Amino acid sequence: MNKAILLSLLAVLVGCASAGNNSGANTNKLEVNVQAFVDPGLSIPPGSSFATVPIDKAENKLLEKELLALVRERLEAKGLRYDETKPDFLVAVAGYLGGYGDPFPRFTDYFPSAAAPAIQSPDITGSAEVPPPAAGTQPSAPPSPTTSPAPSPSPGREDVRNRRRGSRTFQYTPLYIRIIDVFVGKRVGGEGRAAAESVWAGRAQSTGATEDLALVAPPLLDELFTEFPKRSGQDPHRVVNWSAPASAN
Repeated sequence: MNKAILLSLLAVLVGCASAGNNSGANTNKLEVNVQAFVDPGLSIPPGSSFATVPIDKAENKLLEKELLALVRERLEAKGLRYDETKPDFLVAVAGYLGGYGDPFPRFTDYFPSAAAPAIQSPDITGSAEVPPPAAGTQPSAPPSPTTSPAPSPSPGREDVRNRRRGSRTFQYTPLYIRIIDVFVGKRVGGEGRAAAESVWAGRAQSTGATEDLALVAPPLLDELFTEFPKRSGQDPHRVVNWSAPASAN
């Protein structure tokens, strides 16, 4: 009787484990590249106060708030304390998501010099940079009746995803570049959120099929903040385990 009860309990536990594995969670390998830049003449000691500042030209204000909240959590875990009244440091964040192969923003410092009157908008606005047209190019003339017709435009995203060859449909999974930039500046001059002198800046970048930057932000920021307040000396390319929805990677 005891043996039968034990076997029944084991069967229930196995069933629960199987249900948990199929409940939507999926552990994937996430590749992350990180880089950080540090002012060797300035330090960010534990116990320092900081405040987060928004970017005026951020395209998605709610996403920016999510990223700032994640950054705040990691800075507080590093021993800093949040204080909006008269912070020692100011912190800003910029996020970008774009198609693989598209141009993406340069890593541009956020904070102006101490002589600037106030915080200014960064070069990173959340949209890809468009390269200028090549010099000396002329617009093409319209085709004449005797010339071949112009080629059809490039296929759209839906056309690329589903290419038909005969009776079979091939599914194409697009890749996206996900980037998060974090800037930390020492507040100088004035009251409240005045100008700042940059002391630390970092970028975390990853490529994958997940089209939600907020979803992959936690592991990206976890890896980025291994380089705060000083660089760790680790390989900038990391491969980490990441639990994500079954359809994401």
